[in-house]
Amino acid sequence: MKKNHNKIILGATAVVVLIMAMFVYIYVPADAAQPGDAQDPLVTRSFVQREISQLEAEIAQLRAVIAGLAPGAQLLPPQQAPPAGSTGGGFTQADRDALFADVMLYFEVVYGTQMNAITAALENLADINLPGPGEFQIPDFEIPVFTSITMQAGQSIIFEAGAEFIMRGGHATIIAPDANIGIPDITVGRDIMHGARASDNHLMIVPRSDGRGVYFHERSWIMVRGGHTIID
Repeated sequence: MKKNHNKIILGATAVVVLIMAMFVYIYVPADAAQPGDAQDPLVTRSFVQREISQLEAEIAQLRAVIAGLAPGAQLLPPQQAPPAGSTGGGFTQADRDALFADVMLYFEVVYGTQMNAITAALENLADINLPGPGEFQIPDFEIPVFTSITMQAGQSIIFEAGAEFIMRGGHATIIAPDANIGIPDITVGRDIMHGARASDNHLMIVPRSDGRGVYFHERSWIMVRGGHTIID
């Protein structure tokens, strides 16, 4: 009986070691790892809870294995010896309780510190009051829209980086501080250089805040989106 008991303890211990290996792989980062990098990634609370649930399920399976040791053998009441002629396969409830206590003690020694650390981390997450499913709301923000402006002869518009405009009518020419650069005309896919006419109904985007704009030779209509300054 003692020999079988030792074999069972070794088998149960092997199961625990497999669980421990999984736990260490998931929760213990490498020495060289930095928080948030590939070796120590940030995880969600739901991921940690799922892994703990899986670990608890495997512990439950271990309990079931211990509870069902020696399948087919007669379960003897505590303090009762195996019947005469038995091969020693009988396993009393007291034997099971002792084995389970041994395995759980080993498990507590190996995992106790890590489990306490995880529990404390989850409690800290609970204090943060993170939004639950369906509770997160995207903050309201305004999307810039085009503004229609009527310009007079002799006026100019100087644009800021990222500004867009579309000429709707009239006559305007490009202003650029450098003769070698212009304003990208997205509709035709090329730059319109300094002094060239801005075509009607073409979308144009200003890359930088460097003084680029348009000069109006007559009453004109323009749609503008983004930062700009009107100069009389």
